[in-house]
Amino acid sequence: MDNFFKTFRENFLLSGIAYGILGILILIKPEPFFNMIVYIFAAFFAIMGAINLFNHYRAQKQGYSGSQLTTGILLLVAALLILIFAKGLVSIIPVFLGLFILISGITQLVQELQLKKDGVARTGWFVFSILLMIVGALLLFNPFRSVLLVFQIFGGVLVVLGISRLVDFFRLRNN
Repeated sequence: MDNFFKTFRENFLLSGIAYGILGILILIKPEPFFNMIVYIFAAFFAIMGAINLFNHYRAQKQGYSGSQLTTGILLLVAALLILIFAKGLVSIIPVFLGLFILISGITQLVQELQLKKDGVARTGWFVFSILLMIVGALLLFNPFRSVLLVFQIFGGVLVVLGISRLVDFFRLRNN
């Protein structure tokens, strides 16, 4: 069971770093990034898939089995599909970003509600999760208004999500 939590914490660390770096790049250079975003997403999915496959292999050697093999394969397939359909995806990326942010906001809200039940109230993160859901819904229902602004907003959200993941990593590490 300790391996499961160790892998869980490592995924928080790696995704937090990836989200933060990706968000900073989007904030600094939105125009060139817009042209490269499909390939960056494909690389992100491929790297996360490879990490999941590696974690599966490592856990399997220690007698633990989980969903990391399936997740790793699905992420690698998603990376391949993104590369194959890159041109068509560029035109609908704002919709995917909106959906991603909306789902992240809902996930964060559910986590905060669970923490509230456990007596660990974090009002700032609760408000942030509501803001994530609003931004995600706006992007989802009005995706083509200003693509560069959308990407910069997405970059800012990724930076905050990355920080949130890193905070969670250090909080779980100290338990």
